[in-house]
Amino acid sequence: MHEPRQRQLRATRPSPDSLFRLVDAHLHARARQRDRRREPIRPTPNDDRITHGDTLVGHPNGDTLTGTPYRIELGCPTRVSPNSEPKQPEWFEVFFDLIFAVAVSFWAERVASEPTIGAYARGVGYLVPIWWVWLGQTVFATRFPAGSRTVQALSIIQVVSVGLMASQLFEYRPESASFPLAFVAARASLLTMYRRAARLSPEARAVARVYIIGFGTGAAIWAVSALLPAPSRPYAWVLGIAVDFATPWIGRPTLARVPIDYHHLASRVGVFNSLLLYVAMEGIVRALAHEGLNRTSLAAALLAFTLVVGLWWIYAGRVNTADLRTVRGGIAQPYLYSQFLVVLGVGTCSIGIRALGEGHHEALTLLAAGVFFWIGGLVLIRAVVLRHRDRYWYIPFAAALLLVPLLAAAGLPPLITFALFDAIVLGLLTIELRHGKGHSGPEHHL
Repeated sequence: MHEPRQRQLRATRPSPDSLFRLVDAHLHARARQRDRRREPIRPTPNDDRITHGDTLVGHPNGDTLTGTPYRIELGCPTRVSPNSEPKQPEWFEVFFDLIFAVAVSFWAERVASEPTIGAYARGVGYLVPIWWVWLGQTVFATRFPAGSRTVQALSIIQVVSVGLMASQLFEYRPESASFPLAFVAARASLLTMYRRAARLSPEARAVARVYIIGFGTGAAIWAVSALLPAPSRPYAWVLGIAVDFATPWIGRPTLARVPIDYHHLASRVGVFNSLLLYVAMEGIVRALAHEGLNRTSLAAALLAFTLVVGLWWIYAGRVNTADLRTVRGGIAQPYLYSQFLVVLGVGTCSIGIRALGEGHHEALTLLAAGVFFWIGGLVLIRAVVLRHRDRYWYIPFAAALLLVPLLAAAGLPPLITFALFDAIVLGLLTIELRHGKGHSGPEHHL
């Protein structure tokens, strides 16, 4: 009586052949989906655009290092795949950053020739425009394609302009008309890059419009300053830089349409700050050459080397592409502006080391200021930008911010004070390495 039921079950049971056909059909369907996603990128008659099917996606050069196109789709912002590898700086970017590191070295050498607090304060004001030119090209390269020959040629114009600005600082003629006109040339080059990028998509056009209006206004103020009397020019420069600083904040909703590649941004910033290590090392060599080889000079050189390497190691161990997975609030400006304190700290340490080798009485003050600015920049990045909360990390770094100025004002012998600075930095490095090892999970932010 159960035989008809068994025959019915055997009739409805899938045969091995049918199972193989079903799996094969499924695999073919998946392969067709992958092929459609990998549809070849076809350049349009306008070489500055590429399409994927009927959708505009970006520049034909795309990421020139990996060969993948930038995808700026109509109606939606760019997105970075979570599985994609972070972009590393290209060779041209390293060259670009190196030239700016040389400009910072010129600045440090000029200030070190007159290591007083007043001269240093004026020098910081002249360093800001040089760093601002570097930052402008860096932000552009982390948002839009920057590997084409035209963009690189425009970037070289910025390099030449900064070289002219640095030469005016080195000769101590910053109030000359050449300094603001060189800055205007650098901004004009950057604005041309944004004008080219505006053709990529409606979102790119809106982003470029924000920068063209804001940075164009700031550049116009700098151009007009060349016509003013020399003592009045710095006031116009402050106004122009203020307009530039305010532009990304005012245009935040529009700039969010084409987000920055934060992996690339962190790599660029890290490489630039590592290149600045050259500035501090040059200060050590110059101080050693000035003093000659003796026990005191060798001890000072060893202490300076330990300080510089310790500062760099702390930065390199944590401020990297793995740490900057997410910027809180999606805004890059606080992170970028905080980096200026790191740049200023490295440059000021170099000035202090050179001044110490020449026996200037302000040397320890400048050295302490360099360490203070560097630690303050890192704390600011964590506390304000990324809102990282960890008392185990904050208490020692905050204590160092208080202790460094006190040691500089204590009146101890220079080498003793220098050794105490080294002890503080090495202690922070030990805490940082232990902290990084215990907080290296995928959800941990800087």
